[in-house]
Amino acid sequence: MKRNLSRSSRSRNRLGVGFFVLTFFVAVFVILPAGLLAFELARYNLLAQELSNVTDAAALAGSAAMVSAPRTLSLPSIHNLAIESALITFEQNSVGSTKFSPSNVTLHANSLTSEPPKQPYQATLNVALLDNQDNMQSVGSTLVKKLRVHSLYKDKPAFAYFLNLDPTMIVSATANGGLPKLDVFICFDASGSMDDQTEVSLLRRYWNANERMVDYKRLANGTIYDLFKPPPTGTALNAFWPQNLSYGSYGGQDANGSPWVFSEGPQPAANKMNRLRCAKIPKLLANNLPFKSDNSLPEQGQPPGNYDPKKPGNSGGNGVEPEANPTGYTDLIVKVPNNAGYLYPNLATCLEASRGNLESKKAFDQSRGGENTKINPELQGVTPKPGYYANYWTQVQQSSQPISDVRSIVLSFLDSVNQSADAHFGVDVFSDTAGENPGDYWKTTSCKIDGNYAAGGSDLFPTPLINLDQQSGKYPEIISAFQGTSVGNIEGTPDNHRLAIGATGKTNIAAPLHVAIEQLADSGKSRHQAKKAIVLFTDGVANEPFDIYSANSAAMKEAQRACQAGIPIYTIGFSQNNDVKPLEDKLLGDGKHGSGMGIAYASGNHATYTSVHTMKDLKDCFQTIARSLVVLRQNK
Repeated sequence: MKRNLSRSSRSRNRLGVGFFVLTFFVAVFVILPAGLLAFELARYNLLAQELSNVTDAAALAGSAAMVSAPRTLSLPSIHNLAIESALITFEQNSVGSTKFSPSNVTLHANSLTSEPPKQPYQATLNVALLDNQDNMQSVGSTLVKKLRVHSLYKDKPAFAYFLNLDPTMIVSATANGGLPKLDVFICFDASGSMDDQTEVSLLRRYWNANERMVDYKRLANGTIYDLFKPPPTGTALNAFWPQNLSYGSYGGQDANGSPWVFSEGPQPAANKMNRLRCAKIPKLLANNLPFKSDNSLPEQGQPPGNYDPKKPGNSGGNGVEPEANPTGYTDLIVKVPNNAGYLYPNLATCLEASRGNLESKKAFDQSRGGENTKINPELQGVTPKPGYYANYWTQVQQSSQPISDVRSIVLSFLDSVNQSADAHFGVDVFSDTAGENPGDYWKTTSCKIDGNYAAGGSDLFPTPLINLDQQSGKYPEIISAFQGTSVGNIEGTPDNHRLAIGATGKTNIAAPLHVAIEQLADSGKSRHQAKKAIVLFTDGVANEPFDIYSANSAAMKEAQRACQAGIPIYTIGFSQNNDVKPLEDKLLGDGKHGSGMGIAYASGNHATYTSVHTMKDLKDCFQTIARSLVVLRQNK
């Protein structure tokens, strides 16, 4: 019996030892390697994911830099900036426990691939410039539309530390960044308030009976907004054509806080200053559409209306009383600098140039009552010559603010998007109404000086619609529409000029939004798979059609239509005064940073609202919009 128990015990011992050996073998040679392998695979995947994220960030940063770089830089400089931005972003990140820096990242600029790093914990970065077909382009090429970042990173497996081995592994990632195929529609505000920050002077030109000469009374100077103190939404009185000078004084709820009376305007009734600007007033042009400009200037060479050649000592000649209204003015003038041989030593010279009286000695002599009449001392050093009129008004057009700078910033935005993406554009310039065709214009009047005064000449004031087109980006047409050709001549013969987009009348936001949504949602105008967006720029809130309440309500309904169509409306409110900002925040807001649930919020689809106060703010805003449109793009 004892012998049997002993045999059984020995047998169990041998089985136990065998099981232990087998377990140890499986643990050491199967489970442990499998675990290490699984760990390394998981670690490799983690490194690959982290490297992919870092590479994506670098591609987005480089592409955003390319899109939003200042257009003052040359194209090669922009491309080099994009490559540098991608590198810097990559170096500011890490993979695993490795923090990247200039010491462990090697850049291969404008290269698709390269050899992997030679040492562990180092990375190689290849940044290439590509066109839309994924063909590599040289730095400075106009075909560059996206940026490819290819990264290689070398690391050691974790088990190498335990087994005293020195294997390495290579992780790689690739990302393409850039703007997607874009259909962008710009709704651009050309209402009268768009030049309210222009420095102007109010003058009264009259016949000084005591001195027997044409004289000038300087009434006030400052910005249009400061001088006239309009309501928060601004005034349609302008520095450049259409000047709408009678808008300086009008009654009603929207009247200016400091009204100044235009001598030829309808207010006040029985205005005894009427006809002071020009003695011989031609018949008022009929405001029948379409308006036609013949480039004539009836007031050219005309002396003040109170000049009576038979009684030059009478200050109230022709029944005109120049002092009848203390706030009465005949001219709104911008003091421009000497330019291209044309001298402007004082406001009197600017005024005479603005009327065409310095185009020739004959016009100058007639404008002061004849060649034998005394010349005002302020004009004695001025020599009349052709071109004064066009030179003066060209400078006024270029100095009108903020419209002049805004034109440049919008064109810079369009230029950057056009260079960096397969982009198609549409533009609708709006005022009282939205533009309806490329040659459209402001319908209220064609008179340059005022609708009540035809003697100052006439022109067409553009509010064009540049339609979205599947076959064409329309970039050249938009540039041409914004810049115009010239201010024209005064020779009485048409010259086919076209004015640049400028300040005109009221603000109708709903109308251009309706046009933009219709075109972006039209499969015959927009492109399949193109990312669609509207950019709305305005310096106020809507006051057309009807009134502010009705106008803003109509604009909000269009924003809701945009949301249903999947189209974001990026809104930009340029606040020229503190009173208008709360109104803009409410109408245009995206519901963030204290703004209301306005147009951007209602349109949804990641639309944003930006309130800006300076040109730098506005430039940064358009750059931000451009950057926000940048996406990671797929390989072809």
